[in-house]
Amino acid sequence: MSHQEFIFLEESWSRSKESLRVCFAVYNDFKKPCRVTIQDLNDSQLKSYRQLKGFHRLIDLLVPFFKEWTGELWDRASVKSFIKKRSGFVKTLKGIDVVKSCKDATINEMRQLINEVIKFGAEMGVEGLYLRSEEEKDLEIFYKNNQQ
Repeated sequence: MSHQEFIFLEESWSRSKESLRVCFAVYNDFKKPCRVTIQDLNDSQLKSYRQLKGFHRLIDLLVPFFKEWTGELWDRASVKSFIKKRSGFVKTLKGIDVVKSCKDATINEMRQLINEVIKFGAEMGVEGLYLRSEEEKDLEIFYKNNQQ
């Protein structure tokens, strides 16, 4: 994937289950979207974004992007830990800061973790990262990197 393309994150929340659905799509031109299915993103087990639930699934999809963005080897655990530490998702046990479990997360904390993913992608040179709420049906821009 070229860094000149846009990565779109679509997400929707279900308050009853506190579940997350995520879909990546690449836009070469803002007016002409070209969707990329989950299967195109090296995850043959996930047939559609409606099957994606929870932060762990998001992390599974992000691992290949992290590898590309940094040129380093990442796995699910290292990506998850990195994002949590960056967003201050830690608790203190016996004087030691440890990364909290997602099971303890509120919806707002999960949103914060996802925002951290978006910010990190922008730092890695991705031109624009966006997140759209299904409820609002409008595109909400979280970050746009205008520096070329």
